[in-house]
Amino acid sequence: MNALTRMRWTRAGPIRLVRPTALLGVSCALAAVGLMSARMGRASSPQGHFTVSAGSVFDSQTKLTWQQSVPPSLYRWPDAATYCQALSLGGFSSGWRIPSFVELETLIDDSRWNPAIDIIAFPNTPVDAYYWTASTFSADPNSSWTLDFYVGITQVYLSDETAYATVSPGATLSQTELNKLAKLRLRCVHD
Repeated sequence: MNALTRMRWTRAGPIRLVRPTALLGVSCALAAVGLMSARMGRASSPQGHFTVSAGSVFDSQTKLTWQQSVPPSLYRWPDAATYCQALSLGGFSSGWRIPSFVELETLIDDSRWNPAIDIIAFPNTPVDAYYWTASTFSADPNSSWTLDFYVGITQVYLSDETAYATVSPGATLSQTELNKLAKLRLRCVHD
């Protein structure tokens, strides 16, 4: 076991490092500056704070309205933003957007896993891929924080696959491999 897997520190709550994560062909330098999976266990939403209505979920604690069901497709970051902006749901015909990392993290239910989300308010939440956030990774503005709902792990992914060549000079990936790195799930939010 790598020493990093046992490391603990705080940043507005406990963070348990699970394991370093390598993206195909991404240089070790990026891994050294923080490309790793971490459990950010800070959700403390009381049971019953969600109200489900017309395909949307209102969170009485955060005052945010969430898309209840996620689209079946995986999206690249720019396409995810376009999808959310065009969404008409729950009485809102505009104003939908990709949530920030902090906003999306409020949906994590630390008392469960597979999925680590309230299954009454958000039934059938896919756990097969990470979910986009609008929060960029400070060490690389071409990358965004993402979150999975299997156990609530965070990850940094390239949000612009054209930046991949600059991030990892000399790397040779097919377009299919780039699309796998760049296409993730999303759940839109409305203020």
